Amino acid sequence: MPPADKKYISFAISGAWYLMPLPATLSFVRYDRVLPLPALLPIVLGLAYQNGQLITVLSGHQLLSGKTKTQSELYLVFKKEEELFALAVDEGGQIIKIRQVFKDAKAKIFKNYIKHNKEKFYILEPEKIFEQLGL
Repeated sequence: MPPADKKYISFAISGAWYLMPLPATLSFVRYDRVLPLPALLPIVLGLAYQNGQLITVLSGHQLLSGKTKTQSELYLVFKKEEELFALAVDEGGQIIKIRQVFKDAKAKIFKNYIKHNKEKFYILEPEKIFEQLGL
C-alpha cells in the first residue's frame, strides 16, 4: 500500500481521477506527433521524441478500460528506472499530498485510492502498470 504523507500528481482519464507518485512523474506535455509502432501491445501507442530522448507512449484508456481512444493531446511523462514513458490522459490536475489510503475491493487492478474533495482518486503506481503489461 502506498505510504501516507507522500505527494502525487492527479489526472483524469475517461471521467475518473487518478494519481501517480512524485518524483516518478515528471511533467504533463503535449506531443504534436506520436510515431505509431505496428504489431505491439494495444496499450503502446508508439514513440515520441522529447529533449533528445525517445519516449514510449502508452494509452491510459487501454490500460484502465481496455478501450482505445483515437487521439490524445496531453501526456503525463513518468520514469521507470532510467526509461521515460508517457501516459495519454484527458486532463491534468494538481499535486495532492495524501494522508490516508483506502482499498476498493471491487476494483479490478488499481485498488488503492484516496478521497479528495468528495471524489475518489485511484493510485497508479508505475510498477503496477508494468505488471499489467507483463513486463
